[in-house]
Amino acid sequence: MKKLYSLLIFAFLGLNSFAQCGEVDNQGYYGYFVDGSGTMNYDNNTECSWLFTTPVQGGFAGVGFYNFSTEFNYDYVRIYDGADDSAPLIGEFSGSTLPVEVQSTGQDIFVTFSSDFSNTSAGFDGYWTSSVLGTLTECAGYLDDGLVEYPNDVNLGWLIQPLDSPDEISFTFDYMDMENCCDFISVYDGFNTSGELLGSFNGTTIPPTLVAYSGSMYLAFTTDISVVSSGWGGSWSTPGLWYIPSDYANTLAPMIYSCNGAPAGYFLADQSCAEFVLAGASFCINTDWDSQCQDSYEYCLGLDDCVNVSLIDPNVICPGVFDPVCGCDNVTYSNSCLAIAAGVTSFTSGDCSPQIFGCTDFEACNYDSSASVNDGSCTYPGCTFITACNYDLQAGCNDESCFFIGDSCNDGNSNTVNDMIQNNCDCEGELQENEGCIDPLACNFNPEASIDDGSCEYLELYAIIGSTTPDPLTSVDYFYSSTMGSSYVWQASNGAVTAGQGTASVTVVWGELGLASISVTEMSEDGCEGDMVMEEFNISSTSMTEISAESLSVYPNPASSFLIIKSDLLSSGNSVIKLIDSKGRLVLEDTLDKDNRLDVSGVANGVYFLSLINDQKVENLRIVIQK
Repeated sequence: MKKLYSLLIFAFLGLNSFAQCGEVDNQGYYGYFVDGSGTMNYDNNTECSWLFTTPVQGGFAGVGFYNFSTEFNYDYVRIYDGADDSAPLIGEFSGSTLPVEVQSTGQDIFVTFSSDFSNTSAGFDGYWTSSVLGTLTECAGYLDDGLVEYPNDVNLGWLIQPLDSPDEISFTFDYMDMENCCDFISVYDGFNTSGELLGSFNGTTIPPTLVAYSGSMYLAFTTDISVVSSGWGGSWSTPGLWYIPSDYANTLAPMIYSCNGAPAGYFLADQSCAEFVLAGASFCINTDWDSQCQDSYEYCLGLDDCVNVSLIDPNVICPGVFDPVCGCDNVTYSNSCLAIAAGVTSFTSGDCSPQIFGCTDFEACNYDSSASVNDGSCTYPGCTFITACNYDLQAGCNDESCFFIGDSCNDGNSNTVNDMIQNNCDCEGELQENEGCIDPLACNFNPEASIDDGSCEYLELYAIIGSTTPDPLTSVDYFYSSTMGSSYVWQASNGAVTAGQGTASVTVVWGELGLASISVTEMSEDGCEGDMVMEEFNISSTSMTEISAESLSVYPNPASSFLIIKSDLLSSGNSVIKLIDSKGRLVLEDTLDKDNRLDVSGVANGVYFLSLINDQKVENLRIVIQK
């Protein structure tokens, strides 16, 4: 009965992945430990201890158990928040209840096991893990899952967050070997799993390079409870920045590349400032920011495919031969050696063409076709007349959009004429003197009219004729004054309109006791809609047993699958059966078969109101469906 799960893990991972009683196994980010008794009970007078240390600065360790059984109140596992048993005690466990996972506040967690002189039990098998693996602040480095063969039931994470908070962090996998259904390494653009998911991977296919743009990248590693493999690994990097030394005039390498801040004696360079320095310009020589550099701040020195950071060598000593080359970054180097040491991937012989600064946006007023570097001086078209309503102080040239007080315009109102720009620069016109009906609710509303001539016409309202004290589950006829060509929309609450919808007379089957209403809205043949006419009332308290039919009988009642119906009305023409529920809703409408049977197998259990209707009369009866 002893720890089958542990033995399976043992078979997968080998001896080095386990710490037996008294052994220490803290190689990597996680591991397992057992009491050492195998399939037997542990011994009396046992004393064991384990020290586990997460390898990442800023991380903390956790300890948990897969199986646990010790002599209650005599044999104990104790967990300490530190490197030995002098640290604070954060867990003490005895008995057969599986302990919760315990976590340290630092990198070390210390575990002891002690048994007394009598009575033993099956013992335990446990695991330790780096629940939070800390933050990786280097601008480049290598990361893998931490073991030669990863274990089951892993849930770990790594945060890559370089100190310089770069705009880009790239991660490139160099191997991938994981269970292809259930174990995953997931990469997020952000500082935890709430960031944008860049990809989730397993199997043996190497994923593409992933790039995070938030300044943080989070890797989450999860495995299920079966099948393990060698895991994953890869490297991360950031684009870095260029820096200019304060004494650049006396330095063979006037710029250096760094991704973790400015070295001593250097200040951050931008593209144009760096090029001015290399060209021997008379500014950008201060150790602090020069205003001209600040105004044109950009990340430095071109595209990634032009400058290869792995080739940069700030300490190179090159021959003093004047053999200039022009790098793909448009920088002139004294010789090819210096270009290669600066990481430039390609160059041509000779000096670079001089850069001309100006406005490079062809949509601007001052576009300069000879300029190769935008100096931020572009201005754009707009209204340049100061007296215009839409004068644009920032406009560099006039785009003929100006409008002035007194100009003709269109205010979009068809009821006005002579529209023009007013003193407040709004477009307004004079109201037309058109007479007609100006009430939008009238049948003859005239949208072109501005003066009401008293001609508005409305549909006349009448009273609804019919019982306002109906019995529950009864059928009642209602009438409204009929106008030729009009249609009528009826509504009934706590009831259902079963016949006559669209006409001036309808039949309503009412529901159970309570509030009810009936309403009608008339629509004339030319589309004019009248006001709704409504009658509200209470359905009377007459009980269900008081409602009877003259010749109508139904059996079986209650029914489960069919009803057999008898009535004098069946011999006098075509008949229709309607089944109404207690809320007045029509649930079934059908004709009878030759045996006067009605199929109710599809009707839910409940009390219903059955109406038998033919050309002569309507008969009603309450029935029960019970299956």
